[in-house]
Amino acid sequence: MITIKLKGGLGNQMFQYALGRKLAQKHGTTLALDVAFLNDRTPRKDVIFRNFDLDIFKLDPSVKIVNMPHYIDPVSKIAKLFFILKLKLDKNYIKEKYFQFDPAILDVPDGSYLDGQWTSEKYFSDIGDIIRREFLFKEALLPISEDLARVIASENSVCVNIRRADFVANKITATFHGVMDEEYFSKAMKIMENALTTAPHFFVFSDDIEWCKKNITSQFPVTFVDHSHKGVKFGNYLHLMTLCKHFIIPNSTFGWWAAWLSTSDPQKKVIAPKQWFADPKVDTRDVIPSTWTRL
Repeated sequence: MITIKLKGGLGNQMFQYALGRKLAQKHGTTLALDVAFLNDRTPRKDVIFRNFDLDIFKLDPSVKIVNMPHYIDPVSKIAKLFFILKLKLDKNYIKEKYFQFDPAILDVPDGSYLDGQWTSEKYFSDIGDIIRREFLFKEALLPISEDLARVIASENSVCVNIRRADFVANKITATFHGVMDEEYFSKAMKIMENALTTAPHFFVFSDDIEWCKKNITSQFPVTFVDHSHKGVKFGNYLHLMTLCKHFIIPNSTFGWWAAWLSTSDPQKKVIAPKQWFADPKVDTRDVIPSTWTRL
């Protein structure tokens, strides 16, 4: 069995699942998803509590959901020291060493427990068809979204995903992640306009639609998609995003997956940030697929 520790929001959980699925497929074994950390509500400084979100997808039915609280790192400093020592003695425990792709991870043995983000397509690119099949949405689009979906399908649709919320409000998050500003999206939209042979229609998906309405403009049509379309666990929102033909994304795994899952246009163009995190010391070279444009 391969066990993956789930943590973070939907996009992070999707990366974690994808690596686990790759390793389970390689070993011909079962994939287990450890939800203990997601379920834990111990107060932690500047931590946003998350829930298990992968149940919006048609995951492989053999996947197991497990609860392994002994892999939850404690809050107190003294307890952390003992916790770290205990994990060093656990031969099955594999901790992500750094943010960039680590090819050695693909050679870990069956029985491993993996704890990390694993934010790179390189961990699962050779089973892309399997991942796309298992990330099909369980639920049909909401009735309120059906007309919008038809417009997205009929136009040369460009998804513009803008994440602000915690990237702006939480100081620690803002300092580490950084936030893509108006200038980034303006440049990206101009690049997209010049790259496309057919006039684009921009569809703006965001957690701050009011800011977008004040700051995002174009000579071409712009439609702002508010949260009346979000659905359960934002699954409907993501579904609509994947229907677009081209993408401008921020440094967000939610936007990353919308772009990656989209198959509406074989000549799909994706513009993504050159630097994924604000801290330039973090090596993020393996986050963006080679076919995407870095800005």
